[in-house]
Amino acid sequence: MYYKIIHDAYNDIYTFLYVVIKTNAKNNQFIGILDNKLKIAINKKPINGLANKALIKFLARSLSIRQNDIIVDSGINNNIKVLKISGDISDKLINLIDLNSE
Repeated sequence: MYYKIIHDAYNDIYTFLYVVIKTNAKNNQFIGILDNKLKIAINKKPINGLANKALIKFLARSLSIRQNDIIVDSGINNNIKVLKISGDISDKLINLIDLNSE
């Protein structure tokens, strides 16, 4: 599964999203699911965090959530990342993937 829902000790809910990004792409877009990770093309180069910022902005807009609700939990300097997102966004993710697979 390309995401996991976690409840922490304070009863906060987070969605951990496992992604692979292809940087320096022509457009920002969802490519599909690859090895249980969501593959996303980002139109920025991986220099000075530009690709990470563009990834967060793209996901926030696509999922209709705030950019501040998304952080890179691991993989800050890698194309394979784990994103920590505030709340349970599983329904939004499933709908988004379904829309992009048509």
